[in-house]
Amino acid sequence: LIRFDDHGAWFVSGDRRVGGRMALAATAMLRGRPLVAVSVHLESHTSPGDRARQLGHLLTAIEALAPGVPAIVGGDVNSHLFDIGDRHGDEDKARLVATHGDLVHPERIEPMFAVAADAGWDFAAANPAGAPTQRARPDGTPRLPFGKLDWLFTRGLATSDPVVIPAVDARGRAIS
Repeated sequence: LIRFDDHGAWFVSGDRRVGGRMALAATAMLRGRPLVAVSVHLESHTSPGDRARQLGHLLTAIEALAPGVPAIVGGDVNSHLFDIGDRHGDEDKARLVATHGDLVHPERIEPMFAVAADAGWDFAAANPAGAPTQRARPDGTPRLPFGKLDWLFTRGLATSDPVVIPAVDARGRAIS
């Protein structure tokens, strides 16, 4: 279990947040060699800089846990380009699209991707370029345009032919 510092802006009323963001790491043997697999969910109610700090903390913790061992990190890194004051609504989305062109290339702007690259981690080969990972839930949210929040980061692995597999129920409705 790799914990992140307590942060984020979940409660504007001053209430204390119980719990926090974390990652779960496991080492498995693959063809007789160790592989570290990590599931993560970075904070959504914060800034791109803070998400970069969280990812840097995670990658440093993985290196301390298993120096140089091939590894894969996957999960919701909330690379939605929103900042802490944004409401994630239509106006904020329109502003981000007007400023950055779209919401499916956060790696061009979000500093966490530079942090990963600087630490020797790859994300380009393990993720389809420009493919959104968001879908509308049964309640109709979020609305278009969709962003790319979920990513794989790899170290010491060869990856190819990535695809986004929708998390949908038997009727094709998004469940996550």
